Amino acid sequence: MPPDDLLDAEKQHGIVRFVEITIVRQPMRPDGSYDWHNKEQLFRYDFPRDVYERRKWVITWRAARFQCQYPKYLISTIHCYYHRKANLVLWKIPLDKLVAAKRMVTQISNAMANARQAYIPTLYDPTIDTTADWIKVADKLERYRQQITYYTAEVEHIKNGSPTDS
Repeated sequence: MPPDDLLDAEKQHGIVRFVEITIVRQPMRPDGSYDWHNKEQLFRYDFPRDVYERRKWVITWRAARFQCQYPKYLISTIHCYYHRKANLVLWKIPLDKLVAAKRMVTQISNAMANARQAYIPTLYDPTIDTTADWIKVADKLERYRQQITYYTAEVEHIKNGSPTDS
């Protein structure tokens, strides 16, 4: 596909090209080498690629400023190119959150069942239901169940075409 056709296809599907630029610093060791495993993020940009192509000097200037500010550190920029879908389908966001909440309920329920089978009673906690960890996990499970009812209602509102109360 020629580049113009590719750009037209991306526009038709609502895909926007983005770039994420992260400026990091790496400390210098006493022997003069750089510690490549300890990176500290100083600044992060996230904008469309066409803006980046026009404003490359901003990133160069910012990196040079940090190099002057931290002369004993190695300042480097990390570029990450990606595509972002601009026109997300409205029902997709609540549906994804509904699926994630259902997944968490299943995982927590299975973990609670395994913990109940493996529990050994003690003098202070004769049943697992009275332990602090069990109560905390039960509260978390209840929150996810409430999210399921909320997102189920949201998806039904969107499917029926009625506006959501925001």
